Amino acid sequence: MTRVLNGTGTILHTNLGRAPLSAEHLKQVAYIAGGYSNLEYDLEEGGRGERYSHFERLLCRITGAEAAMAVNNNAAAVMLI
Repeated sequence: MTRVLNGTGTILHTNLGRAPLSAEHLKQVAYIAGGYSNLEYDLEEGGRGERYSHFERLLCRITGAEAAMAVNNNAAAVMLI
């Protein structure tokens, strides 16, 4: 794989990977992914957690929803709908 220039006019082109991340976010991803994380561990409860719980609160605050979930692709979103 190599970096390419997206000259398609489509900002988020699925054949060209995902949305580019800022340098600040890449640094944070590298920090978390470079070691162990609490992906499925609830630090407050001291036991198994849910991987979506890390952003559920944020999504609810942004959207005003009572509950929220994110999936990693369109096929999963269509199946849930």
